[in-house]
Amino acid sequence: WTRTGASNLSEILNLHPDINYIAEPFHPKFGVQLDGADIPGLDEALANSWRQHNLIKHNHGLSVKQSEYLLRSSDSVILLWRANALQRAVSLQMAMQSKVWGVLDQPNSKEKYSGHEFASIGIKLLQEEMLRYLGEVQHYQRFLAANEIRHIEIRYEDIYAADRTEDEKLELIRTLVSFLGATENPQGEIIEKIKWRLNPANTKQSND
Repeated sequence: WTRTGASNLSEILNLHPDINYIAEPFHPKFGVQLDGADIPGLDEALANSWRQHNLIKHNHGLSVKQSEYLLRSSDSVILLWRANALQRAVSLQMAMQSKVWGVLDQPNSKEKYSGHEFASIGIKLLQEEMLRYLGEVQHYQRFLAANEIRHIEIRYEDIYAADRTEDEKLELIRTLVSFLGATENPQGEIIEKIKWRLNPANTKQSND
């Protein structure tokens, strides 16, 4: 889901030499365009992706049926979601208004974001987005369990909460790397790059 830290987590995992990820292969703006009922086309696109990559970061562009097919076709799934649905909804609206989706996506993004004059956000809009999002989270939690798909579930807060120590965050990354089948834990320069990305001051906008 958007605004859950998925892009940064994918980049962190991709630092490991055993992991090679592709971002948003079905994104409606720059990915493979598929009709919502097109399973054969999805199967072909997935085959092409898996030939070159061993991790797919997916947020956008597939119907529920297609997303379920993607999950069933995967050896392992990381289900990442944000427990604070209100913060996520506000962050989503602020990104949509400012057109700034990530600190590292464009030059001067922090300055552009902090200097933007945000319009007020209606309570009803936030409530509707929260209900939609939490409904989707619960649906895929149940789907993964019912279909006995090998998965691990983590929250945005497990990575970025202020009360999480650096060692706790690194241990989580090691757990995910091992879950994905990488042969060795990250070491040396890779660890330093991971630490940098785990620091919210480097990779996250302030939504205060």
